[in-house]
Amino acid sequence: PNLTWWQESVATERFDMLTGCVIVVNAAVMAVQLEYHGLHAGSRLGANLAEQGNWPYADEAFKALDHLFCWVFFLELALRVGTYKMSFFCIALNWIDVVTVLFT
Repeated sequence: PNLTWWQESVATERFDMLTGCVIVVNAAVMAVQLEYHGLHAGSRLGANLAEQGNWPYADEAFKALDHLFCWVFFLELALRVGTYKMSFFCIALNWIDVVTVLFT
């Protein structure tokens, strides 16, 4: 079948690697966010955390990044479905992507 330029791009290992890199960056952001919330929870419990520091606009940044990653993963899913059509749904692991993207 003739694929468009974007479908050819999606069907490459490079696209898979790019997606993997975005997942790793998202995981790193989530780890930093957990650290941030942990420091605040410790502070509320009375722990004297010298490394708590000042994180101005952290809540806003984490919220913006969360929305950004949701849109990026939705776009990635849409591109894959647009490229592979119904055969995308024949691979069981792709259903993890679908459920994760649709319920976040």
